[in-house]
Amino acid sequence: MRCDCSSRNLTFIPTECPRNTSELYLASNDLGLLGKETFTRYTQLSFLDISDSNIPTIDQSAFNNLTQLKNLKFLNNPLKKFQSNVLAPLTELRVLSISYILLSTYPRESWSDVCRITALVCDDGPSNGTFSEIFSAMKNLNYFEVEYQSVVIHNFTFQSFKRTPLKQLNINGHLRVIEIDAFAPLELLSSLIIPNQNFLKLSKTLPALHVFQNRQMNELDLSNNFKNYGEYVISADLFAYIGNICVKRLSLGWNGIRRIDANAFQKMKYKHCLESLNLNHNDFDYHQDFIVLYLNFLINIKRIDISEISSRSIENIREQNTNGTRTLDHRAIFGTRSNWSIRLPSSLEFLNASFIIGRNDPINSITFKGIKRLEIVDLHTHHLQTAITQKMKYKHCLESQ
Repeated sequence: MRCDCSSRNLTFIPTECPRNTSELYLASNDLGLLGKETFTRYTQLSFLDISDSNIPTIDQSAFNNLTQLKNLKFLNNPLKKFQSNVLAPLTELRVLSISYILLSTYPRESWSDVCRITALVCDDGPSNGTFSEIFSAMKNLNYFEVEYQSVVIHNFTFQSFKRTPLKQLNINGHLRVIEIDAFAPLELLSSLIIPNQNFLKLSKTLPALHVFQNRQMNELDLSNNFKNYGEYVISADLFAYIGNICVKRLSLGWNGIRRIDANAFQKMKYKHCLESLNLNHNDFDYHQDFIVLYLNFLINIKRIDISEISSRSIENIREQNTNGTRTLDHRAIFGTRSNWSIRLPSSLEFLNASFIIGRNDPINSITFKGIKRLEIVDLHTHHLQTAITQKMKYKHCLESQ
């Protein structure tokens, strides 16, 4: 049973919700003090959101009787410090959203109250660049998302996570530097998500991945990080920091990348591990004209997104082929100027190549070769006017653009 009383300017806990309510939404109100046994009426709650509710004080018994509560959201409230172990009654609490600064004030003698939490979301982080020792008590923490406040992740930042079985880390903020051994304490990490930092350097970020060498990982997301420092080429040596990880999903989209060295994919130690690759919204130039062929080294790839990788990439190929200023043999890809033949990995199931075809490419057809499992393909563009030929299981379902 869900009861939503958000944004109603309430100054008290409402009583009109059914007693068997399991999800209670009270965000964006003006609740003030949470007194003794505040939620006595709603003993069956499994989810409670009291974020943005102007709560400066919580009585030690406020959460009594909430023995079934699994998810608590307590973000953006004026409470500055825990005076007592108010989380003690929440024996089933597994997901907590809270200010990091507030969490770090929880009484040390009561750290056992947070030992069962499996997922933690913090809308701020440590001002001194290192996380509180309370994380050493979180013996079941698998997921951590943080709005990191500092511009540097230091080698000592995650030292308190040494005994934490963290598997997924999401870092938001405005990072500029990640020190070389910053992630070393995260010995069980399998998903690292660091998007939208804008001011990171490729040459100063990828080396920090060396601690994951030979590790099996589910996801590595470094999208929208590297646009602003003028480093637009990923050399084979830099790419090796990724290639030496057995990672399933890799995202490098929105980074302004102009070139990935030709042998970077070929030299990947664990290229057989990669199942999903996202390179969308980059600015590949004509040096990257064989990128589709490089992808054939990924023998188990299932999903590729190269949408909007700058139509100039394809237009440059055409120009170079036409004016003769650079000798290229594109017959492996293009049969004629208007009939394309592209070989794809046989394992591929999904391809998004929308908006990569330029204004000066009047295409009659595109034929995919080598495919066995391809089910979805997106070649949408404002300028593709003719039919697409596809040797795939569901080709009868597709219409020409």
